[in-house]
Amino acid sequence: MRRLLPLLLVLGLPALAQLRFDVAVGGYAQLLPGGELVAGPRFAGGLEFTPTRGPWRLTVQAYPSWDAPEAHFDPGLARMTVGYATGTFDVEAGLARHPLATAQLLEPYRLPGCGSANDPNGCWSAWVEALPRIGTGLKLALLRTDAGDAGLARANLRWRELELHLTAVYGPNPTAPAAAGLGASERLGRRIVYGEGWWLPRADDPARGALGASTYLGDGLLTLEADYVDPWTVAGAYSRPIGEDWNLDLTAGASLAGGEWTPAASGVLTYLMSDADLRLGAEGVRLSGVGYAWSLSVDVRAYY
Repeated sequence: MRRLLPLLLVLGLPALAQLRFDVAVGGYAQLLPGGELVAGPRFAGGLEFTPTRGPWRLTVQAYPSWDAPEAHFDPGLARMTVGYATGTFDVEAGLARHPLATAQLLEPYRLPGCGSANDPNGCWSAWVEALPRIGTGLKLALLRTDAGDAGLARANLRWRELELHLTAVYGPNPTAPAAAGLGASERLGRRIVYGEGWWLPRADDPARGALGASTYLGDGLLTLEADYVDPWTVAGAYSRPIGEDWNLDLTAGASLAGGEWTPAASGVLTYLMSDADLRLGAEGVRLSGVGYAWSLSVDVRAYY
């Protein structure tokens, strides 16, 4: 064993140098319609492990969480892939997320079970991606989604300040994903305007899309979006620093379904330290036909 120890150190230390993780401990209290109070601790974490050897690389990304009052554990396994990279193309296979949205806050279309804004978990897939230059590329993938196997083709094009994203998804099973989409974004001085449109031939309402813009407002960044999908949704977000150690993030939105608006709003105040964050959060949401739910939370996250 003593003879093997130097070899294990040589092989293991470079890989461990690519390991990053964080741990969050906190709690929340939620007041539900009717006066019911739910409170308790929650735990979360993040892990990123990306060792490489020549053109080969292993990528592991996980964001597990445990809600004690709900007794719910989510492994949050976003990525676990093996890849081979050259100067012009990448080949990867394994568990990975494949987000398709051009919008920043809303998702008019998503691949079922392949990762979205509210779901960190990925799906089994294999793909090849050509990257001739920054901002331009072609991706061809085979995906195992929750709705069935499907193929994905996505081209990213860039000309000056204009970026285009062309996407096609098709699975032979009638329940599998099938969609064609076009997304675009353009920088206009200090502003960025963007939008996306989708056509789903197997859906009852095949057309959907989103429009949005981001601009600097004071010392912060303001983002406004609206989408065309059932239910219709409008959303906004504002983020700005407060002094040198604090940051404020505000979000608000509302969905229209059945002639009824369901608004929601949240705010997070973060105290930034060298290797940890303290987060104070508040949220309010209207539950359709029931009433409002309110919640407060506090979390401490340490980075290693």
